[in-house]
Amino acid sequence: MNPPSGQAPGQTPANGQELPPRPQPPRDSDCCGSDCPLCVFTLYERELERWKEQVEAIRSGATGNG
Repeated sequence: MNPPSGQAPGQTPANGQELPPRPQPPRDSDCCGSDCPLCVFTLYERELERWKEQVEAIRSGATGNG
């Protein structure tokens, strides 16, 4: 997967903090197809949203943890 906004993997933004690795999507075969309430694809989407928030916070210079 490509890093956001052209950021190369392992690159550090201007504020000096290293970006966390982007979550890897599950394979189609990781899903059992049983409409689980916590499907691997749902969990991945949540993880991806948290990652995007972390990256944005780092890029904007925020230092808080939540």
